[in-house]
Amino acid sequence: MGFDLVLAILFITGFAAFGQTVAGFGFSLLAVPPLGMVIDVKDAIAVSVVLLIINSAMLGWGERQLIDWSAVRSLLGGAVFGLPLGLVVVTLMPVRGLRIALAIAIFLAVAFLITGFESSSEGRRVEWIGGFFCGLLTTGLNTNGPPAVVALQARKLTPEQFRPTTSAVLGLTSAVGAVLFAAAGRMNGEVGAACLVALPAMLVGWRVGLAVRPRIPASLFRSVVLALLLASGFLTLVAAA
Repeated sequence: MGFDLVLAILFITGFAAFGQTVAGFGFSLLAVPPLGMVIDVKDAIAVSVVLLIINSAMLGWGERQLIDWSAVRSLLGGAVFGLPLGLVVVTLMPVRGLRIALAIAIFLAVAFLITGFESSSEGRRVEWIGGFFCGLLTTGLNTNGPPAVVALQARKLTPEQFRPTTSAVLGLTSAVGAVLFAAAGRMNGEVGAACLVALPAMLVGWRVGLAVRPRIPASLFRSVVLALLLASGFLTLVAAA
């Protein structure tokens, strides 16, 4: 692994962890597109799944007493059905198709975040549907945050409850996704090496995020993240051309 590649992985994953910690969303959306331009896009998805487990565990553990476990169970119930299907998609789809699908998923996520769409429905049906798509996108493109967010918004959780509950959902869903990737032979040497390189930067991004989170206006950082997501989507489309 060359020095330039190591630097790219460190910067990408460090910033993704920082963004997730400060804004409360977006690790995979910030990490997968740029990682997919410096390593194989399928490996980038697997690397992001592993790192999302760790990052979500660190975020969720510190506020674990605020997690709404009823919502977590409902979302995971739906995710069980989506996870295998996503693995089929990522296995069969060519790299160019994955890049295009990833770009579309990014643009949809940005539209969702800009409009602030909320589900007005209540009950487990919304959470099971959200969980299904969360599972599908975990093993498919690892852009699993928006479906979980839409489903959880129906519960009207406070911000203090919302962040650790989302972290628990994404972390546990990604853990199952990682097991499926390993069973399918997707956790290869390249993925392991990239994860080892990325881990220190991810830990630094998380710590810095915790330190500066109280000092950064959420609206300002959210705007920056949205701009970066748009740039990532366009770059991913360019890479697919």
